Amino acid sequence: MNVAKICRILVILMASIALGCSQGESTASGWTWRPSKSTWKVYGDLLGPANISAIASVDGQSFILGSDDLTVAQFGTIDCKKRKLVLKGQVPLYKSKDRDEIDIEGIAAAPEEATYYITGSHSVTKKGNMNKERCSVFRVTVDHKTDHWNKISRRSLRDLIRDNATLSPHWEQSLQQDGINIEGLAWKAGQLYFGFRSPNLKEHALVLQVPTQGLFEKGKDEHTLHRVPLGHGLGIRELVAIREGFLLVAGNAGDSPTTEQPKSPNYLKGRPYGIYFWDPITNIVQRLATLARPGRPEAMVVLTDTKNTTEVLVLFDGVRGGAPTAYTLTKR
Repeated sequence: MNVAKICRILVILMASIALGCSQGESTASGWTWRPSKSTWKVYGDLLGPANISAIASVDGQSFILGSDDLTVAQFGTIDCKKRKLVLKGQVPLYKSKDRDEIDIEGIAAAPEEATYYITGSHSVTKKGNMNKERCSVFRVTVDHKTDHWNKISRRSLRDLIRDNATLSPHWEQSLQQDGINIEGLAWKAGQLYFGFRSPNLKEHALVLQVPTQGLFEKGKDEHTLHRVPLGHGLGIRELVAIREGFLLVAGNAGDSPTTEQPKSPNYLKGRPYGIYFWDPITNIVQRLATLARPGRPEAMVVLTDTKNTTEVLVLFDGVRGGAPTAYTLTKR
């Protein structure tokens, strides 16, 4: 291990001593997470208005938004001064005769490529079915000047997951049984990072790192599987890239028990959602804050990201209109 990496680990370890957190506001290693007092709103014909599950922006001025019960995504513009998201059009991702949902759970923006990546959950339905639509990863370019989407490419992680010794035992299993479920997606330096809600393995959540060229152009299954030490029962519910690493939302890895699935070891009723910082180089995680809202904070978009501050907008699944809320992360 080189000297630079050792120093980086020591700095983060020293900063992690004071991890005290409070509801809505917390300080970790001198970083402060604060909600904004301003009110944001979504304007336009919002499809799946109470099921917003993913959002991303390539430039802080435009965005793509997804719902977990549709086969299309929506794109629009961001007006930070007036604090509004304006929907302008749709991106038809998949033509399904059976109208099976893609279960969009993650959208990543690749600014250097002027491209978005959209992933389905790769999970079974609540009825236990595995639909091919859910096993999709899309690459989409949108021309925001003409309000039109351009080329759409589709791939899948199905074979990669089934061929991976760690992931394959969880393929086609329910959330109550630690089944595969992807709920976060981020892009950084030509790599896609798929955040897994489930499984949680020995108190670690999983992030699958895949080169975009390998997935979409070379057809190779090159990948790295990261084990993120979040703790027992926690899974990744959203994942975004920032300058220093990644911000992630963590919540229940499992789902509530049912008559058919009476046991769910990685589910805890009322478990709060947390905001974390993750450094993939050192694999050190810092908890920044707890998010206590009536919905599920499953969509987060970076508005600005500088050396000193990062501004994000969080939207909540289960709340009509998403209740978009802005937060500022001050980095000292």
